[in-house]
Amino acid sequence: MRFEIIRWVGDRNSHPELHRILATASRLAAASVLHKSLVETLPRGIRSHRVRARAIVSRWMSVTLFPRGDRARKGAKGCYAALMACQITLATDETIAEVEAWLDVEEAAHKAGLSAWEANGYEGDVPARGFRCNWDKTKERWREQSGGIDILIVDGEAVGFQGFGIFEIRPNLRRRGYGQILAQFMISRAYDEGWSIFEIGIAPASAQPFWEAQGFTPVPERPDRGAGMFAYKILQRSFELGVGERVPFTIEFYTPDERYGEKPTPICSFSGLGERVEDGRIQLPERVCCFDPIEDASLNWFVRIEVDGVEIHFDKLKRDSSKAFGLECDGSYTYFFDRICVAPPQSL
Repeated sequence: MRFEIIRWVGDRNSHPELHRILATASRLAAASVLHKSLVETLPRGIRSHRVRARAIVSRWMSVTLFPRGDRARKGAKGCYAALMACQITLATDETIAEVEAWLDVEEAAHKAGLSAWEANGYEGDVPARGFRCNWDKTKERWREQSGGIDILIVDGEAVGFQGFGIFEIRPNLRRRGYGQILAQFMISRAYDEGWSIFEIGIAPASAQPFWEAQGFTPVPERPDRGAGMFAYKILQRSFELGVGERVPFTIEFYTPDERYGEKPTPICSFSGLGERVEDGRIQLPERVCCFDPIEDASLNWFVRIEVDGVEIHFDKLKRDSSKAFGLECDGSYTYFFDRICVAPPQSL
């Protein structure tokens, strides 16, 4: 099946040769090089398709692909591309008021639908509700902290926002890729800030397929604390090792109950080969995180470190000795190791 671009969402100024690229792309069956997270969502045939032109697209841009002829202009030849200016900015009084206006409309529609549902004998599904009920408190926090809310602007209009645990796209503009743009912005920023795990609460339940499509794993068995179903996404970090000595390692994390149990069993365990670098530290091939989908980690949990078959540490996360061996904490309060800090072999 041939595919064609029928919508390109992005900043007109993001690429100096955007118009030339679009003109070339109109003669092709598929588009170019996209942000990795977007490429992974495309059909396999598109990802492997050989193309004659390539466009380097920043994470602020998205390409939507559809089968040829589907939603395309009747009789149109090649590709139809509609450019729209798209940016994500910090909220202002103006954009906050704009978001509040469409949240009010959504809330009014919900109340009308709820009344009709009750009058109809409670048959069918309960009408979905937006986040107007949380908005006043969210807006108050925004004013107190002078920030914390990001607004997605498309063609000069506020079409979505995220902040303080709330994420929403304007109801009449959903299913157009805007949610993915805003979600990928959140994820990319968290990665850039060093986060290891991105945790969210999914609400309403109808949003679960969207978040699963963004790479999040729902955990229905974890208690709901009022923020919706818990879900997480591991922000994988791999490190290219050099030519140094390869050293086997094992890092394990234990709850207090498991640590002192008859047969201690780690809540999570990681083993592999690291590289001993010049200062004696062992660089791991990927980040090792203390994480359990069911339960929040505690500083009273234990970490066990084994290097080259020898146990060199087994103590609580909160101990200074754990930090000395390389334990760190990121902005999402996840404890992790990128490298193990040990003395050179002759000093062990």
